[in-house]
Amino acid sequence: MSAPPINNLIEFLMMEMDIMAKVICLKEQKWSEEREWRKVFELKKDEIHYHEGKPYMKYYLDKDLLTGITVFYENGGSAEAQEDAGKIEKYLLERGYNAKVRTEMFVR
Repeated sequence: MSAPPINNLIEFLMMEMDIMAKVICLKEQKWSEEREWRKVFELKKDEIHYHEGKPYMKYYLDKDLLTGITVFYENGGSAEAQEDAGKIEKYLLERGYNAKVRTEMFVR
């Protein structure tokens, strides 16, 4: 005997509500090949901070969640990028992070 249609509707609505309650992530087409997601938050007015006119939100992640950083450079900037990556890696190690820092050429 199959479930009555109302039970199917209730299950469907519960599934929809669960999906809506999950983290919302956005991916623009140009970033579709990246293996990362961008977390989207609904900001309250008192949570918005500004640096040089650009809004941002202070959001802290557990150290174990940071697994890697990529320093991008344009043609000819490899040495500077390697130097920056070294400084970042040293900074992270001193603070107990276990994240790999790598460099990659940025191609437009």
